[in-house]
Amino acid sequence: MGPEAPGSAAVPRGADPDPGDPEASRLTRRLEEFIRAHEQEASRVEVSGLRRADVGYSRENWTFDARWSAGGQEGGAALIMRRDPEGSVLVTDRRVEYALLRALEGTDLPAPRARWLDGDGTWFGRPSLVMDRIEGECRMFAIEGPDPRKIAVLYFQDRYSAAIHELTT
Repeated sequence: MGPEAPGSAAVPRGADPDPGDPEASRLTRRLEEFIRAHEQEASRVEVSGLRRADVGYSRENWTFDARWSAGGQEGGAALIMRRDPEGSVLVTDRRVEYALLRALEGTDLPAPRARWLDGDGTWFGRPSLVMDRIEGECRMFAIEGPDPRKIAVLYFQDRYSAAIHELTT
């Protein structure tokens, strides 16, 4: 694979989607078409390892790796697509999430690079956002208990919240 964005990492995963999984196969093809249409001058795009992550219950999170050729150069990245579910009690907008991630680029705040947006669901049937996949762990109850590392999470959460506030004032 070509160069990856700083801070991104390929996460070990299983093989490419099961050919019997029509949704994963369809999404793989659509992602290749989407990246080809949105990555300037992309002539060859290959998506591999697509799988639905088992975290992120408010949105569908699909992790994958992508490689492409554009303007005679090879590129690629470890990516994640966040897609709105078919139904949810939590209402958020992928366009707002995309704009926020783009606003955080160039700041000291740790945030993935937002690559492409399907704000109206034209490509994937529902609004979606493709961004760099950053190495890390998503744990729903990470701050429970007396572990000092969990106190550090609260410190950074407070620090980053303050930095975001400074961006908006």
